[in-house]
Amino acid sequence: MRRKKAKQVEDKAQAEIDARTFGVVADEYFRMRGDMSRRGLQCEQGRVKNHMADIRNIPVVQIERLAHLKPVIDKLVQRGEFEQARRVAGLIGRIMNFAFDAGYIKISPADRLVRLVPRQARGSQRHHAALVTVETASSLFQRVWSYCESGRSGPFLTAALKLSCYMPLRNGNVVEAQWEQIDFEKGQWLFQETKNGRAYTVPLTRQIRDILERLRSYRYNKWCFPSGSKTGHISNGGMSKLLRIAGVPREEHSLHGFRSTFETLALEFGLPKALCERLLFHVAGGRVEQAYNRALYESALSLATMVV
Repeated sequence: MRRKKAKQVEDKAQAEIDARTFGVVADEYFRMRGDMSRRGLQCEQGRVKNHMADIRNIPVVQIERLAHLKPVIDKLVQRGEFEQARRVAGLIGRIMNFAFDAGYIKISPADRLVRLVPRQARGSQRHHAALVTVETASSLFQRVWSYCESGRSGPFLTAALKLSCYMPLRNGNVVEAQWEQIDFEKGQWLFQETKNGRAYTVPLTRQIRDILERLRSYRYNKWCFPSGSKTGHISNGGMSKLLRIAGVPREEHSLHGFRSTFETLALEFGLPKALCERLLFHVAGGRVEQAYNRALYESALSLATMVV
């Protein structure tokens, strides 16, 4: 009887170990990360879903560096996605370290996993394609405006693409914008949740207000840029597709490239670095500087439209 009971206890313990897969532990790790912004959390969860599918259902105690983790990194490296490979390696390391801290494994096989990503020569890193001279940026904006004014696409995608020319914001924040965040009387657009977990207020310049005022006549729900998708709003993919239709090749300029265009030209036109970083929703400076410098630079975006 004792032997049978011991066997049952042993089987139960083994069943719990088998059920504690990498995916399960990853979910547990994310629940512990209350310090992450919603968007940052979504990005990390997306990496688990898109790049770690081969190890998601493997119990963490069975995961080996050579057999399981190296192939995940090698797959990204072979595609030339070095930055993504580094981020995935770092995330795997954090999840496996959590498993170790929780007592699920005796040693982490992901220690220094990032070293599997080849180092690139200085200046050879791949960046988002962007047009960063006055002449090429002018041509870009003309092509975007010409297509958006042609009436061949709906008002929501075209409005969002136009705003990309005026606002160097992360596209994820733009596509998820809601009307309650925009105060036309005060002339402010509040982005409550951003990638770095901070809220930012952007002043409405004349150009931005004109686009939003026209768009408001189409309003029928909470989203500024609604669509029939599951999310209820337009996507980065839809905006990128529109950019290609407008005659802007992928290798020439990307959706994220508008941010690079802005900062490069803004700096050349003499805008202070601090203003540029503020407009890009970047956290600039060390902890001490962040604690004391709480300037909002609300007039900076008006100057930024000079770039267009």
